[in-house]
Amino acid sequence: MKKIFIRFLSVLLALQGYAGISLLTAPSAYASEMPDVIINEVMWMGSTAPSGSEDEWVELYNTTQDPIDLSSWVLANVKTAGSGSDYTVPASTSIGSNSYLLIGQAGLGSTIRSVPLDLEVTNFSLSNPISCRVITLKDEADVAVDSMGCNGDGTYFGGENSATKRSLERNVVIGAGTDESNWHSSIGFANLDPTAAPDNFATPAFVNDGTTPLGGVVNDGLVDDINWTTDTTTASANWNGFADSESGVVGYSVGLGTSIGSDDVVAFADVALATSYVFPLGAGLTEGTTYFATVRATNGVGLASTLSSDGFTVDTAAPAPVTNLTISDVPGDNGGNVTVDWDPSTSVDEIAYRVDYHQVGGGGALSVLVGSATTANISGLENSPVEYEFEVVVIDFSTLESVGNPTVTGSALDNLAPELSSTKVAVAQNQPGTSDTISGIGGAASEPATVMVFDRDPSNPVKTTIASVATEANGGFVRVSLGDNLYGSVWVQLVDSAGNASTAKKFVNDIVGPAAPVITKATSTCFTERCQVELRWTGDNSDTDHYVIKYGSGVQVKTSLPVEGNSLVLDLPVDGSFQSFTVVAFDQFGNSTAAVKSFKASLVAGVVTTATLINGRLVTATSALPGSKETVTMDSPPMPAKLVPSAHAAEPDLDQTGDTEAAGDQDWLRIAIVVIILLIVASGFYSLSRSMGKNQLDIPAKPVKKKSGTSTKKPVGSNRQRHRKPKRK
Repeated sequence: MKKIFIRFLSVLLALQGYAGISLLTAPSAYASEMPDVIINEVMWMGSTAPSGSEDEWVELYNTTQDPIDLSSWVLANVKTAGSGSDYTVPASTSIGSNSYLLIGQAGLGSTIRSVPLDLEVTNFSLSNPISCRVITLKDEADVAVDSMGCNGDGTYFGGENSATKRSLERNVVIGAGTDESNWHSSIGFANLDPTAAPDNFATPAFVNDGTTPLGGVVNDGLVDDINWTTDTTTASANWNGFADSESGVVGYSVGLGTSIGSDDVVAFADVALATSYVFPLGAGLTEGTTYFATVRATNGVGLASTLSSDGFTVDTAAPAPVTNLTISDVPGDNGGNVTVDWDPSTSVDEIAYRVDYHQVGGGGALSVLVGSATTANISGLENSPVEYEFEVVVIDFSTLESVGNPTVTGSALDNLAPELSSTKVAVAQNQPGTSDTISGIGGAASEPATVMVFDRDPSNPVKTTIASVATEANGGFVRVSLGDNLYGSVWVQLVDSAGNASTAKKFVNDIVGPAAPVITKATSTCFTERCQVELRWTGDNSDTDHYVIKYGSGVQVKTSLPVEGNSLVLDLPVDGSFQSFTVVAFDQFGNSTAAVKSFKASLVAGVVTTATLINGRLVTATSALPGSKETVTMDSPPMPAKLVPSAHAAEPDLDQTGDTEAAGDQDWLRIAIVVIILLIVASGFYSLSRSMGKNQLDIPAKPVKKKSGTSTKKPVGSNRQRHRKPKRK
């Protein structure tokens, strides 16, 4: 099987290689090859000359760069004397590189051709139009080189045999001669006698050009293209870009008219190969009239293409002024900008607009050219109340300016409020006895403005203006005094020269609480149902507005009403709780003191708790009302201890206990199974080893002999000795 498979692969590879070689060496299709010599033109119908139908010829063309010897070549299916329907090219006949060879009737008295035949043949004749015969060109080895085919109905692929005679021509792009699409009826006129026009079309010994010249641009004027002129005595044109890759452009003719393609002003004139022309005007040009120059480019076979300019108009009058001139402020800016709008001039010539403006009552007029636009933005103006006068001037192609232009007055407005940057404003709260301040660094204000400082939001009708100051060149502002601890917060607002106000922003001034009060004495006297707690403290200073007593146990903290004095008596129920009492001071802006020492007391019936300030410490003592047995003195009695369960860091969360226990049970089950398997394996190994030892050594076990009433003796050979301790007497 291995050998068969190898042989199969070898055969397959060999077949693939053969197929590849066959593809590489396959000959190209004939259709892609161009014959060296082709049948290029056939004048099968003759001409309108006196010789008429005898004026027939066949044109051959050498498509190569080298001369070709045509000796003994055969042109089949042409009638010639002594050779039936074929004609054999005489010896020593050759055709030059990229050249033509004409074969036709000898001894014609008249012909439309202006070039001679290369081979004159007696009784040369081609078949009539209704019995077309395929003409084949064969080389000396009788191999067909090229053919002129016929239609299935026996007619030619082209040519015209009527009052107008047209030869059958091969297309410039050469294809198979047996394909009708590769032929056309001649529309060219080359190498023909002038008398042959306009009834004969053929191009003997010339390229078979069937298209007119391409491209081209025609301009009004001698250099650049003009659209308007003030000169009523001169008209000219210039042109370029015409081309013909087949027979070339051989000449131009040019005319002038009042419509495209016409020459009703100046008739067409031949100008050879010139590319510009000044028209001879018999009369002047008419104001407001549009004129067009038209050029005809002719190629080597007499085919012409016609192209006209886009025209120019005569205009000697000044342009009409604009109408509906308006000035409007540009919204949403800080001023300095206006928009100027107008309706266009009614003049039809090429125009542009210029805006002129200056301050009312002042000089220094400025101008802005805006082209053909009918609106313009003017910037750099001073804001209202300064006013400006505006005028729009129309300028035409010849720099003539409109007259009687309207003027309009307008102003620029600042309608955008300034902006205040909070990050660039600083409040400095100084020590008591020194004024607080507020100031701004560079960029605090987005534009020049007045800085207003208020004691509250300026939208509040009872606001008070603390200070006002102008911004500096960099947008900052100098320090403004706020007094000595007079304001907890201030509001700053910017107002520009147009009265636009920024959003007021709040800045905090006083953020420090007053000095902490000190409890000097505190007493808690608890009767059967109520306790009276009396507190006394010191701490009055210029920053204190009121006091609040906070009391309670744990998280249950209560707050008294504001107290303005330095003492307070609280009436509380006897509930057996242990409570803490703290005095907190507040200033007028709500800032409170830091943490202070507290008075702690048990609200237990029959207990009196007293705290006295001794050497800066609250010394607390408890006593009993009549009937009490014991008095305890202590510093800040401790809070009762709370029972807190010990933490188990390794315990799982309650939500996950079930999953954890299940996972643990599974783990223990796996461990148990593994241990049992190990025990079974170990037991098996042990039994196996015992069995193997017994079988291999074959040593019978000796029974141990015991004597009655005695213990088993120690085996012989043991070197261990038992040492008995002597008994105590």
